[in-house]
Amino acid sequence: MAVVVTSRLTVADRARPVFGVVTLLLDSFDDKQIDLWLTAWAECNAAALAARGVRPLPADIALRYEDLARQPLLLLLLALYDSAANELHSEARLNEAELYERLLTGSPAAKC
Repeated sequence: MAVVVTSRLTVADRARPVFGVVTLLLDSFDDKQIDLWLTAWAECNAAALAARGVRPLPADIALRYEDLARQPLLLLLLALYDSAANELHSEARLNEAELYERLLTGSPAAKC
């Protein structure tokens, strides 16, 4: 079975449905869900983060980029990006274009 998972309405509403493919739309996270997701991320990746000497991404820093943090798949990208060297911890708020460029050009991901 093929499955498409998205949290981005701007992408999902342009896609043509394909027969036999299930499409799931993830709702936006509220503050509590962001915190719960990041807590689970931190617990799951504690050893990998500690081995690199980095801290988990806290909700208050993720919420500097609220539009991204509220989208489950984009919150994952924020956590992956920050897991390389805590770039989001140490920098002033990046503008959206610069952050998207950094997210898409990638930092190594923590492994769960």
